[in-house]
Amino acid sequence: MNEFKISLDNLRNTSNPSRATQFEIRDRIANRIHTVKQDNVKSFVKLVGNEGRAFCPATFKTSFYNVGINKNNFCQMQLFVLAFNSGISYETAKERAEQYDLPVLFAYEVYNGEYRIGFLNDASIKYAKVAEIMIEALLTIFPEADPLSRDLTSIFLGGKKVLHFDEAVPTINIDLLIRNMCLYLKYRYGEKNYRRKIYGFSDLTGLALNESKMFDVSVREVLENEDHKRDETLSPISLLYIIEDGGNSSKRSKVSYRIRVKNETNADNQKIINHSSSEKKEPKIHLPYSSSDLREIRSSCQLYREFEDGARRLNKDELSGVAGNLIQVESGSSRFMEIFRTHAYFNDKPKKYSDWDFHLHYMKKMNSEASSCDWYCPYCDHCHHARDILSTAKPKHHTTQILANYKEPLYHIGEARKDFKEKLDIAIKADDERIHAINAPIAIGKSTVIRDLMEKNDLRILISLPDNDLKNESYEKAIARGIKAVKSPSLIESKDKLPTKVWKHIEYLYRIGKPFAVTHYINSNR
Repeated sequence: MNEFKISLDNLRNTSNPSRATQFEIRDRIANRIHTVKQDNVKSFVKLVGNEGRAFCPATFKTSFYNVGINKNNFCQMQLFVLAFNSGISYETAKERAEQYDLPVLFAYEVYNGEYRIGFLNDASIKYAKVAEIMIEALLTIFPEADPLSRDLTSIFLGGKKVLHFDEAVPTINIDLLIRNMCLYLKYRYGEKNYRRKIYGFSDLTGLALNESKMFDVSVREVLENEDHKRDETLSPISLLYIIEDGGNSSKRSKVSYRIRVKNETNADNQKIINHSSSEKKEPKIHLPYSSSDLREIRSSCQLYREFEDGARRLNKDELSGVAGNLIQVESGSSRFMEIFRTHAYFNDKPKKYSDWDFHLHYMKKMNSEASSCDWYCPYCDHCHHARDILSTAKPKHHTTQILANYKEPLYHIGEARKDFKEKLDIAIKADDERIHAINAPIAIGKSTVIRDLMEKNDLRILISLPDNDLKNESYEKAIARGIKAVKSPSLIESKDKLPTKVWKHIEYLYRIGKPFAVTHYINSNR
């Protein structure tokens, strides 16, 4: 988190303002956008919690003709606030937030004894629909909160006392929020009934379901030069928003959250919801990595070794990162939970074990990608790793993994070909008897460059190629361009003309490393 924006009143209130004053505040803060930077979050919390400054968590586009706060003018929102008037104590609310991995940024008491709790998202939400979905999820977990909190234009009055402020400035995200909301629904309504609550939430908010009947919220790495956007090529509509590196130099990549929202006329998504009562057992799908790959993970990843050995207790982000990789491995989830219990991670809170069982199952259902090392691992700047633990430990066949912290510069194939041509020109124009060695990678078009030179300058050039197929291909291309080329014969291409006994002995000489003896053998058998 580098900074976030809110609409903040510039006047202090020392008591609950009258209704007329609240209307004045609403009009006043419409164009008073305040930027809260990393180093002054605490000051902002004091202004709101101790000095009674009213605020709206969202900001709005205002103009000369429209200066009021209006949902249609929604600009962005990153801070989410719940108002609690009665029914639950602050201590109970904070305990529930911790139970569902939703760290509270701040809390304060207002003048009539009520209190407010603030959560900071990891990125600015630029779609009102996404912001409303997140607020509704928070209200699902905290049904005791004031329903008026769901209004994007709500003004939250300042308070007289800060109850809590976390100087680490923790954040939430929509993936974590929706997942924990599902966990809350499961515990509150039971295994059989919480599915109906999921379908009800989908109907209420428009948040689409995927083929596994889970909320279609996914995390993925951002492609280069990609920005937050609305993707209208998919149906239902996909909304993307991007989380930057938050000022953390160890986080080199960006990730985005894709949130799929139902179209009102989307029949396919409605079919998914209506078939909830006749779910079919899904066939077992083999995971891309086998249980034996856990050994490779251990030898390749320091963080995983520390987790498995119990050398230290991993924090929440590190655990999520490791889990995101292990769910791709057969028995990886079981091994994850076994390590949890072996090192007594949650013996003081046994319910957390079943929570993590749910999270692992949820991540599998969502076909979550393996988490990128850059986003959670403290060793990512010192370890020569690929994108994630799995691709570091066991790269897939026929792929090239570019390691993080790789120091050698990489060049486009066109640049490499141009560099080879320039060096070859220099060697030819030198017109000396020295040997010029040009170091160049494979498959950049060296043979094509050489044929171009032969065609334009009538040069006689000897080309040595590693096999007969390439030799014949190069020869045919040269002839097609009118170059007077010849090719040397090959014993392999003539083996059918030789007696079997002779060819077997020639193969034997090659096999034992005596290629020069082949010519003598042939001459002696003429």
